[in-house]
Amino acid sequence: MTKRDLIKEIFAELSAKRNHAKVIAEHNKRIAEQNNEFREILKNERYLKLELGKLQFEQQDTTKLKEKLNELESSKVVALQKIGLSISDLQPKYDCKKCLDTGVFENSICSCVSQMYNNKLMLQCNVNLNNIPMLNDYDYKFFTDEGEQTFAKKCVKTLTDYVNKFDNLTLKNIVMCGASGTGKTYLTQCIAKELIAKNK
Repeated sequence: MTKRDLIKEIFAELSAKRNHAKVIAEHNKRIAEQNNEFREILKNERYLKLELGKLQFEQQDTTKLKEKLNELESSKVVALQKIGLSISDLQPKYDCKKCLDTGVFENSICSCVSQMYNNKLMLQCNVNLNNIPMLNDYDYKFFTDEGEQTFAKKCVKTLTDYVNKFDNLTLKNIVMCGASGTGKTYLTQCIAKELIAKNK
């Protein structure tokens, strides 16, 4: 599968997630509006908002009206609780708070798309990082010699700096060398997990 195919698949998945969130919110709204108490509150709210707009246009004091609207908002919360819902249930719940599951944020591809792309690439490469620790959880028990442990800690510190400064590095390549079984691949997987956690 090409990069273009993966991106197309990701946007299709985001669209499906977004539509699903909307359907659930609309379903909850219909349930809420079937409740007489909630429906009456909405009716009063619409009336007060019209009155508020009128007073604002006429540049009159709106303090009392705003207080009534706040009271209605509290009443809405209570009415919804009685039927097992909350205010947030009436709005679509998107996974990505930045792009609202559109895949686009501030006229650019959202970081959530990059994250999904990386995840799909890992799946294609059969890479599983679930049991790989973050660098600060690296276990030095493999090194019985004190000198080896000291050197390993120095390596992990260098790699932690590399990860933390990744965005500002001109050259992002890193070279690790050593005999077989000294943990190069393991450390590489740790780096990968750190960078993926930063949506790289």
